[in-house]
Amino acid sequence: QDFERYFIERRQRGGPPIGVYLYDGAHDYRSQLIGLLLAVPHLAERALLVVDDANFASVRQATWDFLAACPQARLLLEVRTPGNGHPDFWNGLQVLTWERGRDNGYSVADLPAHREAAFLRTLTPC
Repeated sequence: QDFERYFIERRQRGGPPIGVYLYDGAHDYRSQLIGLLLAVPHLAERALLVVDDANFASVRQATWDFLAACPQARLLLEVRTPGNGHPDFWNGLQVLTWERGRDNGYSVADLPAHREAAFLRTLTPC
């Protein structure tokens, strides 16, 4: 099921908090970022968020933009692979921790080191 539809329907019908969330949907920047942001109201007090295909610059940028917006999240693990289809972690993996009461996100000084400059140049204004 499409992640956007899932979270809209889940918001209406409710459900138990999500303790582990795996995002393996579309890996364009918008889908990646919205896929993380829409999960936030549904997460348990403490949760893990697993992001697939982290070798893509769009995925890494969306993840770091999510981390900048949500101080409750921290990057726990990032595994890059030599290429897509690698036998260990396929096309890279990121694992984030979520703690609802945490308010010690990354500082503004930390974020520039994680900008995907080449990818950001491909984004065009409206």
